[in-house]
Amino acid sequence: MSFAERIDAVLHHARPDRVPFAPYDNLVPRGDFARELRDRGMGLCLRLGTIWSEQPNVVVQTRSEGDAQITTYITPRGKVSMRRKTHLGRIADGSSIVEQGLIKGVEDYEPVLFMIDDTIFHVDNSIYFNAARDVGTDGVIFHGGV
Repeated sequence: MSFAERIDAVLHHARPDRVPFAPYDNLVPRGDFARELRDRGMGLCLRLGTIWSEQPNVVVQTRSEGDAQITTYITPRGKVSMRRKTHLGRIADGSSIVEQGLIKGVEDYEPVLFMIDDTIFHVDNSIYFNAARDVGTDGVIFHGGV
């Protein structure tokens, strides 16, 4: 069985020939060692998004303060900001934790509702199909969200 067939078997409550092994993709080594691991049965679980969004009437400003990133959204209905903690270590791999959200008081609802109404979503399924072609049966692809 290929890695993709093993994952498919597990998802359909069937028994694979061996347990599929796939670490987080950001922890997989690169180069010859990665190929050796894949030849021994390790698979790839790729996370990617095919949907993206834009807000044409919202100005976004970002600044850093130490290990925090402050993002301010300026709308015709006012401005709101959020604070994220960054630099969480290797496992987090570029992730962040929201320390302070957009809505801190009643006055923040109008700009946030404007941002929601102003959001335009786009879909590009070719991202998925290109990745599926490239990874073949060595892995599976999960949608990573917007």
